[in-house]
Amino acid sequence: MEELNIAPITLPLLPLRGVTAFPGATLSFEVERQMSVAALNAALADNQDIFLVTQREITNAQPHAADLYEIGTVCSVRQVLRIPGGNLAKVMVEGHYRARVLHIDESRPAYTAAVERLDDKTNRRASAARSEALIRRCLELFDEYLNITGTPVPERIAMLLAEPDPGHTADLVAQHALQRYTEKQQVLEELDPVRRLELACRLLAREVDVQTLEKELDEATRAELEQGQRDYYLREQMKLIRQELGEGGDDGPEELDEYRDRIRDLFLPQETEDKLLREVSRLAKQPFGSSESAVIRSYLDTCLELPWHYRTVETADVARARKCLDEDHFGLEKVKERILEYLAV
Repeated sequence: MEELNIAPITLPLLPLRGVTAFPGATLSFEVERQMSVAALNAALADNQDIFLVTQREITNAQPHAADLYEIGTVCSVRQVLRIPGGNLAKVMVEGHYRARVLHIDESRPAYTAAVERLDDKTNRRASAARSEALIRRCLELFDEYLNITGTPVPERIAMLLAEPDPGHTADLVAQHALQRYTEKQQVLEELDPVRRLELACRLLAREVDVQTLEKELDEATRAELEQGQRDYYLREQMKLIRQELGEGGDDGPEELDEYRDRIRDLFLPQETEDKLLREVSRLAKQPFGSSESAVIRSYLDTCLELPWHYRTVETADVARARKCLDEDHFGLEKVKERILEYLAV
C-alpha cells in the first residue's frame, strides 16, 4: 500500500526496555518506572491508545528523546493488572500501525510524542512467486524454531499465519521468534514488506542455528549429569552391599581412588598409565579376600614405588667398587670377584 499523508497525532509515550511492539501482534510486559506508569494512566484516561518505542540501551533507567529509536508502534491498551503494594503493573497491548516520532515532550511525568503514521511501501519489482517462496521458507523456519524450543503456537497466530501476507508474516515471526531487540527493531523499521520478510528469514535462520546448538549442548550436559548420578548411585549401592556382606576390606572405594590419584600424579606415559588404571579397575571387581586381589595390589604397589622419573649416574671405577664391597661385606671373595669382572667387562 502507498504511504498516506496523515496528520500527526499526539499520544502518551512509553519507552520499552529490551522489548519491541509490532503491528497486528499482542504484547504483554511489565511497567514500574514512574514515567511508564504515568504514560499508561494517561492512555487509560483518554482513548487507550499509546505509542510504544524501544530504548537504544536497556540499562538506561531515565531515557530522553535521544535515547529512543525513531520508529515505534501505536498500540491500544487491552488489559492492565496492577500489583498491590507498589507501582508494578502487567500490561497487554495490541499493535495497530508503525509510526515515526516527530517530537517528544518531556515536560510532564508522562512523556507525550507527536507521531506520524508509516504505511508499507509497495514493491513493484517483487514477483508474486518470490513473495510466496519467501513466505513458505519463513514459515518452515518458524515451525522448526517452535519444534526446537517447544513453544506452543497461540490459536490467534495460527489463524493469522493461515492466510499469510509478507509484511504481516515478518512482523509475527520477529515478534515471537527473534531474541535480540536490536534485530526486532531492524524488522520494524523496514517498510518494504518483501525486504522485511527477507530480513526476518535471515535473522530467523540464524536464531534456529543458535537454538539447535543450545539444545545439543543442553542434551550433552544433561546426559553427562545423568551418567554421573548413575555412577554415584551404583557406587553407593556397591558400598552398602559390601557392608551387608561384611566385606569392608582394604580395597574399598577410598583405596581405589587413592591408587588412581597416585597413578595420575606420576605423569606416566599414556600406555603405562592406561595399563595401571585397568589393573585398578580389575581390583575393584575382585571379591573380598581373593588371592587375585592380593596379587594385583602387590603389583600396583611395586609399580608405584619404582623411581619413574629419577636417574642415577653410572660409574665403572673398579677400584672404587672393590673398596665399597670390602667395606660393606666381609669375605665372599668369589662373589666380589665375579661382580668386579662384570663391571670391568
